[in-house]
Amino acid sequence: ETFGICDLNRIKANETLFDIITDCLPSQMTLSSSLECFFNQSCLNILLLSYNNTLNISILNQSLSSRFLSTTKIGLFVDELFL
Repeated sequence: ETFGICDLNRIKANETLFDIITDCLPSQMTLSSSLECFFNQSCLNILLLSYNNTLNISILNQSLSSRFLSTTKIGLFVDELFL
């Protein structure tokens, strides 16, 4: 089975997402992006459309304290999980 090359030049921007990195694979896109979109329901809904499976995810609560900033890359969380 052969997979084609993803041509990012053919992607037409029709939505603005907060600090979301465009990539051929949704998983790579998510890991390279920050948490900012996860604090905004409409942004999160757009992001979730890129996955084939339905994911029930709620937005993050900005009023809760955290050692992480909203600009923290999601990949950092994954790295820290597997230390």
